[in-house]
Amino acid sequence: GAWVVGRRRDWRALRAWLDGCGLVSFDPLGHMRCQDASARFFLGGGWLEVWLLAEVASLLPALPISDAAVGVKINHDDVANEYDVAVLCNNRLFLVECKTTAPTSLHHRGVGLDNLFKLDSAASLGGLHARAMLATLYPPTDSEIARAEAQGIALLYGSMLLQARQTVRQWLQS
Repeated sequence: GAWVVGRRRDWRALRAWLDGCGLVSFDPLGHMRCQDASARFFLGGGWLEVWLLAEVASLLPALPISDAAVGVKINHDDVANEYDVAVLCNNRLFLVECKTTAPTSLHHRGVGLDNLFKLDSAASLGGLHARAMLATLYPPTDSEIARAEAQGIALLYGSMLLQARQTVRQWLQS
């Protein structure tokens, strides 16, 4: 069922579900402890990568997707770059950076220009000429939207995630 954030009853139900699934445990003070590194990765943001990969997989019958994966490492000049989601569609590489945490600066809203710069640099690294997307829970600022457009980076954020499948389809067809 759907979870309504902020309602004590729903939080208790979510906590019981998390505790029961074995990914985490709760101490008497209510602090959540992940059982292992993979659980921490998944709950700390890996869920967005896995979910987005599932959205890409759902497009397999309709699009010429050759391969798709999470956590892809590409080495260039002895430097390893990891991409959260990589898709090979119609002989073109598409790279997605996923962010589920807010920018580190308390005074900064948006997605962080550094994330856009890194993604733009990585997408063209070594002549890849890949298409890039930033998928994030947080809405970008107007200047970040303008920067992404200028760099040719697609954005998928906030409530737009509800239309992720359609947005990703259009992006892979572009």
